[in-house]
Amino acid sequence: MWHNPRNCRSRLIARTALVALGLTTALNSVIAKADDPDGIVVSTHLGTTLEPNLGDDGPSFGVSIHGPLLGNGNRRLDWIPWAPSLRVTGSLSRVRRDDDALTLATLGPMLRWSLNGGETTVRLSVRPSFVSRSTLGGRDLGGPFQFTSGIAVSRAISQRWRLGVGLQHSSNARLYDANEGFNLVTIALEHSL
Repeated sequence: MWHNPRNCRSRLIARTALVALGLTTALNSVIAKADDPDGIVVSTHLGTTLEPNLGDDGPSFGVSIHGPLLGNGNRRLDWIPWAPSLRVTGSLSRVRRDDDALTLATLGPMLRWSLNGGETTVRLSVRPSFVSRSTLGGRDLGGPFQFTSGIAVSRAISQRWRLGVGLQHSSNARLYDANEGFNLVTIALEHSL
């Protein structure tokens, strides 16, 4: 029987998106509403890739936004002692390596912990993402569909402004034959609307 790898990948991507949507919905149904003073947060970030052996590194930059899940307000896992809130986050970044660049777009769920009365936040996310090119500085990313996982820490510098640092990894989880991926470290300036 003839087997078309492109159709298999399309089905796998569709199934992965449905599983991510299902997990988000399931998490949303077992968590309680929580007040969140930040509401929607917009940030700009400047960063660099973490592979110094790949050649000259150019600056990476972008914008991101995170806020409460639509229609449900902020949610908190109240059965966890220092309960995180479940939020949705998206970003659009321009990533550079040598004379090569690509655009990275992400959208997905994020867990956020507020510590020290909200002075410090820790965010953890795993998001489906798309890249505009399947290569970056000689690295073969395999294809346009990727997953981006990240951790970020931010500290309040005023009532509405925060300064943060983050680390993220993007790769395709072996959806394609090639899966070299890339890592970014970023510094972000965040503003609560």
